Amino acid sequence: EGVYGLSAQAEGFTNGRGGRVEAGQEDIEIIMQRNGGVSGRVTTANNQNVQEFQIEVLRTRRGSQQYGLTGQTYSFNKNDGMFEINDLGPGNYVLLARSKGYEPNYSSGFRVSRDRIDGVDIILDKGGNVTGQIVSESGKPIKGAIITTRGTEFNLENLNTLFGSSLGDPNNMPQAKTRTDANGMFTLEDVVPGDLKLHIQHQTHLDLLIPAHIVSDNTTDMGKIQIYAGGSIYGVAKTIQGDIVAGGTVTVTRQNGGFFHKTVTLDAKGRFQIDGLATGNYDIVATAAANEATFLFPSEADKQSIYIETGSTKEV
Repeated sequence: EGVYGLSAQAEGFTNGRGGRVEAGQEDIEIIMQRNGGVSGRVTTANNQNVQEFQIEVLRTRRGSQQYGLTGQTYSFNKNDGMFEINDLGPGNYVLLARSKGYEPNYSSGFRVSRDRIDGVDIILDKGGNVTGQIVSESGKPIKGAIITTRGTEFNLENLNTLFGSSLGDPNNMPQAKTRTDANGMFTLEDVVPGDLKLHIQHQTHLDLLIPAHIVSDNTTDMGKIQIYAGGSIYGVAKTIQGDIVAGGTVTVTRQNGGFFHKTVTLDAKGRFQIDGLATGNYDIVATAAANEATFLFPSEADKQSIYIETGSTKEV
């Protein structure tokens, strides 16, 4: 017995709602609208069909040049280069096509209502490659650094917002990403030609942005790129009674620094360490596993403040 909310889902249709429904009620009607779709062809610059490719669906939004992420990605493998997507709700869209050996490229924008939009073709040209080596201040190769392509207007503060990197790139730069090997070497393939930035990240080092110019069907060697160690904090989380807090979290948030924060999980002995911090003042909060959702609004009694400098290590 009771009152329930009903939701209906089916491929090719918008979600339907049944409102408030009493248990035992019969003849409930839920109206679902048919979704629209899009079709087209992916070709090379000399009009050859691209057989194997991926299509990512992105939204265009009024008042913003930045595309919105939908999470919809489709893979195709067809000799004629054709694609068809039939699960798009009403709205304005653009498509991003990727294929190995070519630069990623966007379609023109289009609007979907309840019908299918045909003829949204995408042309792919040769991309460029980027190589280099990531090293520390002392020149030691750094393994596991992440290198990502960004647009020319991207800055590190873009990451220090409530939604961080999930908002996408302000220039809608199609992302290429890789990691350095044991010798600190990296290669990015099929990068969009032109001016861009390389974003270097590593768990124990400060983020770095450097400009790069990519040439189609060529390799750009960035040489050695030096990154700098950040500050570190470590410690043990305990209750007021002195008991170890295992499995909870510790979150460090920069004061007056946007929405920058890092969170780590406490190990079985309540220990934690957070690396890669830039110079500044930070708030630190330890939270038991049962209360992890409260880290955004911690009690002042549970919060500590600390000043950290790059390259230094402090115990909390």
